[in-house]
Amino acid sequence: MRCPGLKDIPPPPADHTGWPWTEEFPRLDDAMPGGRPWPRISVVTPSHNQGQYLEETIRSVLLQG
Repeated sequence: MRCPGLKDIPPPPADHTGWPWTEEFPRLDDAMPGGRPWPRISVVTPSHNQGQYLEETIRSVLLQG
């Protein structure tokens, strides 16, 4: 499964620019050097009274490929 790009996720609020709202990292190849697939990972993002940052955090994780 490929990671989404900016065109694949909802647009940012009008007043948000820069990373991770309007910029993304260059895409990696589908496989590691040598042809093996990239390992799958899980990301855990604890949040206690930080709801205002969740969208930015999720966008950041998704756009890092």
